[in-house]
Amino acid sequence: MDFKKIKKLDWVYISAFLVFVISGVFMPKTGNLALVDIAIDGIILWGISVYLILKIKKFKIGLRKNIFLYLVCLVFCLFSLWNTKNFVLDLVLGPQQIKLYDIGIEKRQNYKGIIGLHYYLKGTDENGNKHTIEISGDDYNYIKVNTTDTIVFTSYINTERLYKLGGGKWGVISII
Repeated sequence: MDFKKIKKLDWVYISAFLVFVISGVFMPKTGNLALVDIAIDGIILWGISVYLILKIKKFKIGLRKNIFLYLVCLVFCLFSLWNTKNFVLDLVLGPQQIKLYDIGIEKRQNYKGIIGLHYYLKGTDENGNKHTIEISGDDYNYIKVNTTDTIVFTSYINTERLYKLGGGKWGVISII
């Protein structure tokens, strides 16, 4: 390959990476598209993994250094696999209905402090397991006004994302 083609291909990778990052920022964290946000994160991680492997194949720096670079790529691929396992489990299992007791809500600043707030619903289920589910700002305000000790909702268990608040057919909140 000649240098100009490689450079154009790199621009394609970088542009695709930026499109996924920007779309991930604006994707809703709850609702029907909750898993799409997590899928975008997985695509970014696996895209970086593939990009690194393709780039390392072009290096001719000696066997020992190449083995080290391949080990770094292997560690990054394992990291990508670990971060996408919950997404795959939720994709297979689908959303599940949960009833929480002793609920509480929490508002946190994003760890980077750049983009928005995150809202969480916390509680304990029938089995005594503690859950922390990310909810939208509207759900947070609704629960804040309609306080109760028990709530029924549908969520993705492994990624802890809210699918719909309430257990009814139309997602109507069930506050008991």
